Amino acid sequence: MIKLIKLELVKNKLSAYLLASLCILIFGIGFCFMTAFIPQLDNLNGAIPPSVNVTLFYDWSNFISIISVLFAAAFSVLSAVMHTKFTVDEYTGKKAILLFSYPQSKSKILFAKCVLVFFFTIIGAVVCNIAAVGIFAVCSNAFNIMIQPFNATMIPDLLAKSGISALLAASAGIISMRVGFWKKSLVATVVTSFLLIAPFGNIISLFPEHSIEVHLIGMGILLAMGLLIFIELLSKVNKMEAL
Repeated sequence: MIKLIKLELVKNKLSAYLLASLCILIFGIGFCFMTAFIPQLDNLNGAIPPSVNVTLFYDWSNFISIISVLFAAAFSVLSAVMHTKFTVDEYTGKKAILLFSYPQSKSKILFAKCVLVFFFTIIGAVVCNIAAVGIFAVCSNAFNIMIQPFNATMIPDLLAKSGISALLAASAGIISMRVGFWKKSLVATVVTSFLLIAPFGNIISLFPEHSIEVHLIGMGILLAMGLLIFIELLSKVNKMEAL
């Protein structure tokens, strides 16, 4: 399995995806600062629409939840793109003829591809989420951006939501990959990944006091769906010829 993963790294360079992750991180840091100033804009009459629940942005726990969903959405899209490049294109295009000629089980090759993308997504989402919030927290404490300072008691919440959101993104990537096999379309794959994550932002805004429960329930649902789809896809790939 390790050899197959190394082969994938030779075939598909990660440099472009590392650069994309860096861009997501920079955007996430910018979003942190932009979001943190929403309560201040609320003091200006008409600056914030009445539909926006401004109280969400006063509390660090809610703030971390919002940022975590943002990174989950961004990395689910990146995961979808990677699955399309690493897997869908190779199993449904002309490359499938070459792929099926390898002296390895078809399901093992698929397993290696999915494991690589799955863990790249998790590591990228966790690192970027923690880095973005951490950088913003230092600036916030130094310049009093947020009403309350960030302290050590908030670190477990950040770590938990970063990990859960990363699993959300990776699971959404697996599910969207199956849509990619069905539709044979990058656009369909990416849109699916985004639509799977987007509702969590709205749910958290409605029930901010239960944000960790929303994260856990969402992770459980998408992870279970992703596992079932992955098992089904392994079986399908083992039986199929070049599509």
